Amino acid sequence: MALQWVQKNIKNFGGDPNNVTIFGESAGSSSCHYHILSPRSKGLFHKAILQSGCALSVWGQGSYFYKNLIETLGKKAESEKEGLQMLRTLPVEELHQLQTKMLWLELASKKRAIGPVIEKESESAFIWKEPRQIILSGEYNHVPMIIGYCSKEGLCFEATLPNELIPTLSFDHFVPWMMNLDLDSIEYKEIVQKIKKFYHSGDARADIHSVCSDTIFVLWILASVRYHVRSSSSPVYLYKMTTECVLNTLKTMENITYPGVSHFDDIGYLFKTYVTPVIQEGSPEEKYYRRCVKLWTNFAKYSNPTPKLKEFEVKWKPVEDPANLETLIIGDTLKMESKIEKQTLEFWKNIFKKNKFLNDYL
Repeated sequence: MALQWVQKNIKNFGGDPNNVTIFGESAGSSSCHYHILSPRSKGLFHKAILQSGCALSVWGQGSYFYKNLIETLGKKAESEKEGLQMLRTLPVEELHQLQTKMLWLELASKKRAIGPVIEKESESAFIWKEPRQIILSGEYNHVPMIIGYCSKEGLCFEATLPNELIPTLSFDHFVPWMMNLDLDSIEYKEIVQKIKKFYHSGDARADIHSVCSDTIFVLWILASVRYHVRSSSSPVYLYKMTTECVLNTLKTMENITYPGVSHFDDIGYLFKTYVTPVIQEGSPEEKYYRRCVKLWTNFAKYSNPTPKLKEFEVKWKPVEDPANLETLIIGDTLKMESKIEKQTLEFWKNIFKKNKFLNDYL
């Protein structure tokens, strides 16, 4: 409805209804991806920027299975109607606690009880096919896209999970639910051991950050890029954010000292927040945020983040080959890098190869 409003009214505010860019971060990014995939949004926007989220993510889909929610409350309901009534009568504090518990305890291994669902096709439905199926078919809104992620997305769990819970996480939590494996099977246990070995660094907490980053964010973003490059008639620009300074929003808010760029850190390079310090003219911080704002606004204006020669030290090239993911590294400097996350992708490709649904993800 907001996009429909823009189409009807934005010209009265100096805007162009034929040049609308949608963008979001995390759940906002996944929401933008759903707009790309939904026939209902056709013609309402013309390009999209997806930061650290997509419809293919393990958290990008929810479940119709209301009993998960009710059982977490320690109650039982015989029908959806009864379960809905229970939720409606909960005090808001309990409802918030329930939401937090459901979101962060499921991680990668279980389908979320809270999130978008695939609807039955109807005049009012927004999405009624699996996102992966839609992308592969090519039947979606072909618009130029920027999509990317931060170097250590999983650092966000230092802020979102209770401190005492993080050490209790095990690698069992990070076998993607889409693999549909029996938790008691030999295959499942073997995969858990492979994951544990691959991510072992000698720092158990840092290992959790890394496996969270990959299984909850990065793998699905890169899979989305591969699929869109195969089927889209519009360019797909991929980035990886590695810049670390006081503009990194979440790390600054939560005083996170582990290296890497956390989920939500990139917000500080586009918007002023309550933790944004006074930026000195000519400082690295000024350079970093002006650079990001320029890339994003260039894309919104021209469908190309680096349209002018010599405006930046490199030209941001779109991905052309799904087997060679050319990526803009947004660090102290800008540089293009090919075959991004090669070792990680090879590891997960071998994990997925026996699974009919996932064997061509990566």
